[in-house]
Amino acid sequence: MRLRVMTRLPSIRELFPESFLARASISSATPAPPKPYHRHRMSPYQTMMLENVFCFTHYPDNLMRRRLASVLDLPLRTVQIWFQNKRQKLRPAKQSNQ
Repeated sequence: MRLRVMTRLPSIRELFPESFLARASISSATPAPPKPYHRHRMSPYQTMMLENVFCFTHYPDNLMRRRLASVLDLPLRTVQIWFQNKRQKLRPAKQSNQ
């Protein structure tokens, strides 16, 4: 019995029947390229407003975060992450003072 050496990898269409590919809606074997990442820099006005609210409360409620996001023209998630990062920056300073 002689083993056959594969010189190339089989394509998806060779491995799976057309009916399976239609059900699975696989159009090609290559995944879509990732979207480019663009870091959003906040304006000084946006940072100042967030800092002012942070002085008032370290934990703004959902309504306050939504209003901030709409006024500052930022995504809600960006406002939420900004407050999380700001609170995290305070922790080492608090721990070193104790």
